[in-house]
Amino acid sequence: MPKKTKTKRFKSDFKKSGSGMKIAAIIGILALAIGVPLGIAAGVVYFTVGPGAVGPGLPGETPPPEKSYAKAIDFVSLEFVNDIAQVQILGNDVDINDADDRYDETNYETAYSTDSFEDLAEDGIDLSEYTDIIIKIDPSNTTYWAPYDIVATINNVNTNFTCYQYHRPSDMYGNVLDDTDGSAFDGTDGNYTTYGWFPKVSSDELHQEEDGDWEYDEALSDYSDAVVYFIKNQNNFRCWQTSFDLDNDQADHSESGSYTDITDTFMIKIDMNDTIGTSTSDTGVNITLSDQNELDFEVHFGTGDDDDKIYLVSQNTFHLKNGIFELGFEFQSAVNITTSAIYWGPGIIAGNYWTDVAVDFTSIETIYSAS
Repeated sequence: MPKKTKTKRFKSDFKKSGSGMKIAAIIGILALAIGVPLGIAAGVVYFTVGPGAVGPGLPGETPPPEKSYAKAIDFVSLEFVNDIAQVQILGNDVDINDADDRYDETNYETAYSTDSFEDLAEDGIDLSEYTDIIIKIDPSNTTYWAPYDIVATINNVNTNFTCYQYHRPSDMYGNVLDDTDGSAFDGTDGNYTTYGWFPKVSSDELHQEEDGDWEYDEALSDYSDAVVYFIKNQNNFRCWQTSFDLDNDQADHSESGSYTDITDTFMIKIDMNDTIGTSTSDTGVNITLSDQNELDFEVHFGTGDDDDKIYLVSQNTFHLKNGIFELGFEFQSAVNITTSAIYWGPGIIAGNYWTDVAVDFTSIETIYSAS
């Protein structure tokens, strides 16, 4: 059994991360790629891999390294969690001839069985026999973190990965307030901001364990009240991830599309009392996101059975460690349609495009109700 190592922590001040793969050359310094730190350990360069990353082949050394190494970092706290995060790596055992073959797990064999990152971080694994791999994060869904998949082409070249771990909040509270006077949203036209935060007190799944693998590895009773409050405050440790899960994927990967590499994300759903018409009709609705938003969201109108709904859809993983959730928008509705309710929560987008497959949305909170 390899010797356990203490988790370590990077200090950073980023608020969001893109959903694709970020790769940067590191020559003698710690480089930053799109606000996300790339780790360096024991002289080994690691490439930071975001959820749903798909690449045409990752850069390698000359000569190529003999093994691939991978390590796990908690997205918010930036602690190394190799000992407690789980991973499985699959490698192709047939020739991958097209994009859809690449996303078909039946074309793969197990290269590294479901286990912690510890052996991968310390001993590595030779993946050079494979042109394509799938990295499955928490494949048994038994840890703190949300499961997701990374599909990557490595072209028989060993490559080192840093895989972020995403711990979802147990809930999210908030409101929609008028930008002019701070009054609650009432369905009238105007400029609004949606504010939100995670629970400030959590009794379970703390990033702390006595003699454990977290930075906070003493008994809670050994810490001051202020530190205990910090540890229990989910805003300091949780995030809503934008990620890719093969189990939720129905995309045609021979084609490109806005959601080819995103299946799971955070959404705000606005329910209207009738089918939404064209923008100039008497049941039309217009929503324009503020250009002052730091968070990256898109507006989508529902189709089919959801033609009375509007969705504001997150395009990136976000956390609230540096402040509360803020998303501003301008709202206009015609005379013969009204807002019934506004919800938020996780959603699944299964196709290349928003309209390919009906969205599967799960409400965790109602942040406005007309009743």
